[in-house]
Amino acid sequence: MNEANRSASDAVSSRRRSSPSYYALFTICAFAAWILFTASFSKQELALGAGCAIAAGWFSISMAGRLGWLIAPSLRDSAEGWRLPWYLLTDTLLVIHLLIKDLAGKRPPSVFLAVPFEKGDGKRGPIRSALAVAYTSATPNAIVLGIDREQHRMLLHQLSKSNIPAMTRHLGAEGENDSP
Repeated sequence: MNEANRSASDAVSSRRRSSPSYYALFTICAFAAWILFTASFSKQELALGAGCAIAAGWFSISMAGRLGWLIAPSLRDSAEGWRLPWYLLTDTLLVIHLLIKDLAGKRPPSVFLAVPFEKGDGKRGPIRSALAVAYTSATPNAIVLGIDREQHRMLLHQLSKSNIPAMTRHLGAEGENDSP
């Protein structure tokens, strides 16, 4: 694709993403997040949440229209989070088991891992890294300490050594299979 076609395509894409339907989608998502985080249905909370959601939607769309989309998440990468509830459940049970062992005087060993990580190129690379860090660190057994871009490695700490989650592997990490 030559430069003229690329800039024309970017302009059309930017206009499409600045449309009222994208504004409505951002506003609805922001309002849903507000309700989820406040866990309140009082009139004042809902009114404030609606105002903040409208402002967040307007700001997001206006900045995207001016700057273009700085990240390009794919639906496939974002959808890797469907596995998160399963990992939350199993890792919570694992941590409870480790706590019981620790209280019984049998301290379980934790582990630091440096696993190969290929985030990919282009606009999708940074968002894949961010999703891998967020999804993996959301589980009770593991926390990602960082990603070394030069050596293509993800450093993580696990309370109990286990396989690399499938969602993390699909976002670029390499490791033993783990499948829910």
